[in-house]
Amino acid sequence: MDSGTRVRRRLAARVLAVAATLTMLGSGALSAASGATTRSSTTSAPILLLHETPFLGTAGELLGLSLSKTGPALAPHATVQLTIYSRLTTRSALTTAISGGGTFGPVSTTTPLAVSCLASAGVLRVALAVSPNNQVVTPRQLCGAVAPVLRLGCTAGCDGVYPLRITVIGGGQVAQLVTLVTFAAVPSSTKLRVAWVLRVAGDQSGLAAARGVLRGLHAHPKVPATLDVEGSTIAAGQPTTGGQRSTALIRTIAATPADELIGEPYVAADLGALRVSRLSTEVLRQFALDAVVLKSAGVPVAPVKSVTYGTGPQTPTMANAMATVGVRHLIVDGDALGVDPTTTLTWGDAFKFASAPSGPSVLASDTELSALSDDTAQDPGLAAAEVLGELAFLHFEQPNLGSPRVAVFVTTATSLVGASFVTTVLAGLAHNPVLEPVSTSEAFRAVPVGANGFPAVRALVLGLSSPLPTATISEIEHLRITTDSLSSAIDAGATPIPSIEGELLSAETVLTDTARNRIMNNVQLRLQDELGDFRIYDGPITLTESGASLPITVFSSAPYTVTGTLVLTSPRLTFPGLTGNRVVDFRLGASVSTTRVPARALVNGDLPLIVTLYSPDGRLILARAEITVRATGFSYVGVVLTALAALVLAAWWIRTSRRRRAARK
Repeated sequence: MDSGTRVRRRLAARVLAVAATLTMLGSGALSAASGATTRSSTTSAPILLLHETPFLGTAGELLGLSLSKTGPALAPHATVQLTIYSRLTTRSALTTAISGGGTFGPVSTTTPLAVSCLASAGVLRVALAVSPNNQVVTPRQLCGAVAPVLRLGCTAGCDGVYPLRITVIGGGQVAQLVTLVTFAAVPSSTKLRVAWVLRVAGDQSGLAAARGVLRGLHAHPKVPATLDVEGSTIAAGQPTTGGQRSTALIRTIAATPADELIGEPYVAADLGALRVSRLSTEVLRQFALDAVVLKSAGVPVAPVKSVTYGTGPQTPTMANAMATVGVRHLIVDGDALGVDPTTTLTWGDAFKFASAPSGPSVLASDTELSALSDDTAQDPGLAAAEVLGELAFLHFEQPNLGSPRVAVFVTTATSLVGASFVTTVLAGLAHNPVLEPVSTSEAFRAVPVGANGFPAVRALVLGLSSPLPTATISEIEHLRITTDSLSSAIDAGATPIPSIEGELLSAETVLTDTARNRIMNNVQLRLQDELGDFRIYDGPITLTESGASLPITVFSSAPYTVTGTLVLTSPRLTFPGLTGNRVVDFRLGASVSTTRVPARALVNGDLPLIVTLYSPDGRLILARAEITVRATGFSYVGVVLTALAALVLAAWWIRTSRRRRAARK
């Protein structure tokens, strides 16, 4: 599922839950908690949760909350009231709670606290002790009175996650939000591994929009996380100022030992279709160009080759294709599976795809967490608290399994996800008593296939891939040969190959025939434009007896140097001393380059000569010209005949002289 779909579903869930909450509150629950009259109304999101203590580890520990002084909190005599509810036991109840709804039984509630005594510099700060029922808590002062204590409604075994409702009332307005409180008095011996994948992907603005996420990741270099980068996003965003700033952060993050950099296909290609179309080399090119783009952007560490995130159609054929290029571990969205593990209790361990037993081992990302983390702009602090609380709940859901589990969630770095959200989540994962952040590689090492008796094989929604049309396969093969041949000729300078190859690879996504043909036609035109930069001088050349060599001149308007071989063909010229009789190694390092080729004419007159500049692999003609060579003076044949005549005359003269001398004697 893409990030946009996840965000839309999450927003829809929030709207429905808030509507349910307002209905419930309208029935009297709100007025009972606030003492407000029926003239009070509920506003939407007028207060923000700026900070929350990520977890509580001892009885009586203070829960610190920071709220924005906005909305009803600005009114005179405004109050804040906290209500903690019974511990969550099902994920559906948790989802309902963080969406703003629920009919949970309140366990403990405070009296209304005056905003005037909590406010400082536009922020409301509340610190209350949280404790099991039977624990004695040291009294503390708050607003000139003994501070209330939030009791958990239990005396032992209280570890878990609890909804906390914060209600602000003022000026006839009521604002509420629900957050999650984690109580973990007993550190876990089998912590839940958390593999957070922060993904930089999207169009040209995707790289610049990722800056907030990258800043947050950069702020916590010691907390393991995984940065996943789509090469086409880097290539498209590099020319922009915002993209360059994001790239600088990627360079720093990639060099951080705790963080892991993984790549994915250059675009969301249909890898399964490429494999079944016998275009397996294109699968390798997708990953290779991703690494090339990162290297050209100055990223000092190559992406891990053994782990990737699945993009494009997720099929068993795709998995087999990945295995052929060295991918051993794959992260796939949970909803790509026939049964999303997120909706079951058998999640968190690796598995294989049905129909791909030789494919990579797989971990499914948590659909709920991924959706939640993709939409944090409205209240980053609350979203971070919800993510941390939901992760803690997943641990408490099955805390005593024989083998560890890993919760994987994927966050696409967009403008909806800011640095404060990322920073808060990473800070909450550090030193957490029940959660252990890990890289994706560490996650796969921790959770073998079929551990805890969970399914070792799972089915995908999609079946085996179908091949591309025959004409498409042929065109891709032709463009690949041409691109590779041009690449083999480029020796130095500003090469256009990554850009051309990137466009060719973009034709390998799921597209209509019209859209794909448009891309491939453009690639063909770009290649023709590049070849148009080279020209061989085709004017007449004079070959005389005294200068028995031909000047071959090649012109270039390309911003790069090329190498190749010159092949000379003529029925009436010979080229003594050349390898292969008519082949010359050639390097075109400037706008004009000339080489002189020894030549001899067999006859006098205008002689045709064809000169062809080939790429080093011999498969691409870079330039071609037909030259007229004007041979003057003695020809080779004439010289030989003259010499023979001279020898005959000399022999006749010698015989005649001897006869005359003999006659005289």
